[in-house]
Amino acid sequence: MQPDVTPAHLDLTFMAPLSEERAAKLIDFVSANLIGTVTDVGCGWAELLIRSLEVTPNARGIGIDLQKSLITHGLALARESFG
Repeated sequence: MQPDVTPAHLDLTFMAPLSEERAAKLIDFVSANLIGTVTDVGCGWAELLIRSLEVTPNARGIGIDLQKSLITHGLALARESFG
């Protein structure tokens, strides 16, 4: 079992050193013609997954991460975005 540790980069939007510009390019790539379900393995708090689903309302998403606290935070962010 992995210890539940506070992420080192809470001041970042993403759980990786990713610029908004690069994130937008990734989201455009992933969401172009997206139909069905997208799975984000190691999603952290799912910021990229949520943004991808915001621009593809007919798609579904599954976020997978080992740290429960990150999933909990990601679910809260998803509720803010999707109600």
